[in-house]
Amino acid sequence: MKDSLVPSVFKKREPSPSFFATPQGLITALLTTPLLYFALHPRTWKRYKTAEYVTPDVLHRFKPNGPKPSPSSSSTLPPGQGTLAGKCTSVRDNDNFRLYHRPFWHRVLRFRVPATQKELKDETIHVRLAGVDAPEAAHFGQQAQPYSAEAKQWLEQRVMEKTVFVRPLRRDQYGRLVSMVWTRSLFPPFRRNVNVDMLRAGWAVLYTATGAEYDGMYEELKQAELHARATRRGMWASEKPLVSPGEHKKAGRKA
Repeated sequence: MKDSLVPSVFKKREPSPSFFATPQGLITALLTTPLLYFALHPRTWKRYKTAEYVTPDVLHRFKPNGPKPSPSSSSTLPPGQGTLAGKCTSVRDNDNFRLYHRPFWHRVLRFRVPATQKELKDETIHVRLAGVDAPEAAHFGQQAQPYSAEAKQWLEQRVMEKTVFVRPLRRDQYGRLVSMVWTRSLFPPFRRNVNVDMLRAGWAVLYTATGAEYDGMYEELKQAELHARATRRGMWASEKPLVSPGEHKKAGRKA
């Protein structure tokens, strides 16, 4: 009787459950938390200007059994995962090129890629294709090898002005990132390996010198070269004996 005389505004109300305590709230939290983490993580924003910015801590994220990060490293990726994406701005000596790194949000928001040599100075990563050795161009007083122009043309058609995906394995003595490289494809798995395809097209040989990197793909790279030899593709169509790029460089050093 007394309760009926108390105005409803003064009656004690049960607190309504929090939105995130409901099934809908839990599902929302589970879906949005990873997305927010990905969107705000520095890795999706940070741009590596040159190869010098790709430190051993950074390389550890990409290379299986690679250099261990320092105790102060903020790396959370296990070794051997991920790639650096960017745009190829120039092709250099037939098996290497320049990459303008474009992290995830730079691509989503369509940040402008510099177009002039002046703008690109100290803004690109020098990339060397891992596991392959293409015919040498003319330099250091040596003449160009046969098929060096064709090798460069093939690589230009494959990567120039395109989005490429690079897995850096190490930095060599010339400051280049020795890397596995992929480009987009219309067919599953929607990426094609440039290193393997260059060997299969017959415009390079398997690189076997000290310090060679294969990213666990040695057999695939070797079979690609053997296929090109057997089918006489690219430079293997020549009837003349071929001098490997390694032998060509050795002869130049002795001269």
